[in-house]
Amino acid sequence: MARQHKSDRVPIRETTPQRSVLTEAQWGSVAEALQLSKREVEVIRCIFNGSKELAIAQALKISQHTVHAHVQRIYNKLDVHGHEELIIRIFTTCLSLRP
Repeated sequence: MARQHKSDRVPIRETTPQRSVLTEAQWGSVAEALQLSKREVEVIRCIFNGSKELAIAQALKISQHTVHAHVQRIYNKLDVHGHEELIIRIFTTCLSLRP
């Protein structure tokens, strides 16, 4: 049996479901305001939970390459350059939508 390399392992915290920072209604409003697809929102929610591309791919049952492509399209669509900017953009959009 081949030994699994340390970098191939997915940390437990990345695969464990976590409580969402935003409510379902807030995610829906943000998705509509930013014109995000359902899959883009799923990827962003995983990023919010601290998941890396491999863990996202496993959770969504898609390839890591597909996850990477989704992330790049999200960055381009929202004009952000990293996870931190993405999270800030989602929060600021959510706050701007409050009544």
